[in-house]
Amino acid sequence: MINDKPVQKKFFKIKNDIMFKTIFANPKKLYLIERLIKEVIKEDIKIISIKPTELPKSNMKARNKVLDVIAISNGVNYNIEVNSEKSSYLRRRNASFIFKMYSDSIPIRESYSNMSKFIQINLTDSNTIKMPLIAKYELVSLETKERFINNLEIYEIDISKVDKSCYNENGLSVIGLLNMSKDELQEVHGDGIMEEIKDKAMELNNDDDMIRLMSD
Repeated sequence: MINDKPVQKKFFKIKNDIMFKTIFANPKKLYLIERLIKEVIKEDIKIISIKPTELPKSNMKARNKVLDVIAISNGVNYNIEVNSEKSSYLRRRNASFIFKMYSDSIPIRESYSNMSKFIQINLTDSNTIKMPLIAKYELVSLETKERFINNLEIYEIDISKVDKSCYNENGLSVIGLLNMSKDELQEVHGDGIMEEIKDKAMELNNDDDMIRLMSD
């Protein structure tokens, strides 16, 4: 007996590396990555550009460091990383990215007093009880709580804890879309930006070239 039931295609969630970059690293739609960052840091910002995501090597034996999205506002560099795999080394890897950006930011003969601020946002699908919904990290003294430097911050968001609801007490509405299935996304009726992100995710999942690229 022949089964005529159509084969269900895999749906690539927005947290997929290529999906995320295609949607949020579009230099013609800076307001999308701007909205995501604002939801995390709870501050009004204005993104002015997106930089290439492969960091230059300091020597031939150094590992390639390819980031997800680097966004620039006035005086602040944002590095956004999407971590959909569950590996113990992820925090060390992500730290190496932001420290590399930090150390390379000062040209020769430039004062360290003029350094920009660096903020890394890790969107992590941890699915663990230990990790809070959102955590902020800085280099501080364990004894006095004094900040060692005042221009480096790391945020980590557990996207597995916001995938069932776009709206919650923290207002992480756009971030809530990242880990949603096709059926969950179709039930979303948010504001204009949320609808645009949802529609783009659906469009990319119907693009044969994109599906082939993400499958590879």
